[in-house]
Amino acid sequence: MEKPKIILADTDESYITPLEMKFLDELRDMADLELITEKTYFDSFFSKPQYANALVISEELYSHELKKQNGILNTFVLSERADASSADDVGITTVFKYTRAKEIYDHIMSKSGLIQDSKKDTIVVLVYSPSGGVGKTTLALGISACFSARYKRTLYIDAERINTFQHRMADQTTIPANMYASFLSGGSAMYESVRSIVRSEHFSYLPPFGAALSSINLDFFMYEELIRSVRDAKEYDVIVVDTDCVFDPSKASLISLADKVILVLDQSKNSVFSMNILMKNMNCNDREKYYFVCSKYDKDKVSALDAPAMKTRFEVDEYVGCIEGSFPLEIAELAAVPEIQKISFLVT
Repeated sequence: MEKPKIILADTDESYITPLEMKFLDELRDMADLELITEKTYFDSFFSKPQYANALVISEELYSHELKKQNGILNTFVLSERADASSADDVGITTVFKYTRAKEIYDHIMSKSGLIQDSKKDTIVVLVYSPSGGVGKTTLALGISACFSARYKRTLYIDAERINTFQHRMADQTTIPANMYASFLSGGSAMYESVRSIVRSEHFSYLPPFGAALSSINLDFFMYEELIRSVRDAKEYDVIVVDTDCVFDPSKASLISLADKVILVLDQSKNSVFSMNILMKNMNCNDREKYYFVCSKYDKDKVSALDAPAMKTRFEVDEYVGCIEGSFPLEIAELAAVPEIQKISFLVT
């Protein structure tokens, strides 16, 4: 059987070489890989009919003339725009260039039909802040919508002791009281017993509880059991966990469970101080796992992040400005915010 062929074309060798290495590491001798980094050779190469299962090409090299190459089954255009991931035409897909190499590889292999297994490991993304009012839930809902827009099967769970996210949803009804006992089962059976109440609106989500956990005799640790159960089922690509400001052993355990943790603050003195205190109690040296996001950022206002006296123990990875629009913002509006789109790419 003939091996599939993949062509990588980008004149920026410092960018394309790591991507080439990812394909080589994963495919070894199971595919033919062609690397093109010179414009002159590129023009000569495509002056003749070519065949490939996938062409991965920089935005600078791509032109509509390539549509005449009927032997190119799938074309993936690498764009520098964070909101560029889309299917633009039959067989042509635009991909954000600075997504991680593994994500690009998985997307290309899946989209081009070169891999068949859709049951990949589920990623758990936790959104947390040690201080309230910083836009944590806004960000969690926004990235959930962004994941869903990128065709990722997404489940949002509001892991708080009192659920309040529902005012953003069209259906604000709560979990039926006769279902509460299902959250006591624990183990892998928990998700199976509550799957029927999961709703879909922009993305899948667990409806809110009608009362505080303590009022319905549920322990916060229940959320960790639920997330493990959902993850093991592998029905979702991403689980977004939005959690409250409390930091205790059960929260520390939930943070340990997550694959990615987005730590949210704003530029106020109180918020920066709270994050510094949290850093005294957490080791966030793993830059692949922990991302610091400053929301509601206004460059024209005084920022405690810049105050020498604060001696920040962390480095902000992304800033989200004050978002204009209806209030509260519709989820579709959140998914259109470039900074939120970028964060969704950074963490998956």
